[in-house]
Amino acid sequence: MDLAERYQALMHGATLVAESAESAYRLGALDRFLKPWIRGRFDSLAGTFASCDTSRELAEDTRGLAKTAADYSELREQLFSDLHHFRPEPPWRVVQRRAFAIRAQSVVLLRQPTFVLRHLHSGLEVPGAATWEFSVLPRPSDPADAGKSFVVMASAEDQPFGVPVQVSKELERERAWYQQLEYGFRSLGITPSLLALYDPDRHLKRPTGDGDDFDRRGPPADSPRQLSARVAATAPVRPGPRRLCGAGAFTGLAIVTGARPACGRAQRGSGPEYAARAWCTAGRCCSDHWVRAAKTGARLSPSSLISYSTRGGISGW
Repeated sequence: MDLAERYQALMHGATLVAESAESAYRLGALDRFLKPWIRGRFDSLAGTFASCDTSRELAEDTRGLAKTAADYSELREQLFSDLHHFRPEPPWRVVQRRAFAIRAQSVVLLRQPTFVLRHLHSGLEVPGAATWEFSVLPRPSDPADAGKSFVVMASAEDQPFGVPVQVSKELERERAWYQQLEYGFRSLGITPSLLALYDPDRHLKRPTGDGDDFDRRGPPADSPRQLSARVAATAPVRPGPRRLCGAGAFTGLAIVTGARPACGRAQRGSGPEYAARAWCTAGRCCSDHWVRAAKTGARLSPSSLISYSTRGGISGW
């Protein structure tokens, strides 16, 4: 048997190691990522034999082939334990340095997704940018689970403050997945610069028309804070009549939130316009009410004052 035949026998042995691991540690939906990858690695390593000119190069190539098969077998065992065994929180597992990583979370007590991040070599690279695929598998043990995949664009070169990464608005809205994307890049030795991590309300902003925020479902709805601020800026403010509430006079605008004042008579008006008035003049109205109630001894009704919550908008107090 000549050297070429012996090297081919080594290739068969490495394939046997991989197939044995795949039979022993079944990974369901992850196999559609791992099986093509390891066979592609074997094909690329098989071509190195023709370029071996010295015995030292042959030793390096054969050792690399044997190590690739052993590492793949160990990786499958680790991922299987991450999914099905009680153990500490599993980390991101690096399949290929700066190119491919997987995080499999335990599904023993509850269903948790598995995340896959890999660099795509599609031949359609944008100059100065690299194309990645971020996949989320809700049922990783199911071979038929196609999951959900997102295209991720990243700078092809390292930057002083991290590699700029651009994703879809849909992925930005999935905060837990978006955070895992950062962890995946860091496990590969890449420090990403993810805009939504430092601008938590970025996914709520309206499109700017620069092509970076295309969303087939249209712009997101306003948050309560945005709605209150916009109504307050546009609604006209008209003075309301002076009214007697209990033993004291309540001076200010007609503020109505659907509650009843201290005197037991409901104020007139409702809707965003009156809510905006309350937001604009709550401080003056509340202070007047406090002073008159203190002087006359009238009981303060919780619904007669207005408070403004930065997250919930205007509410009765």
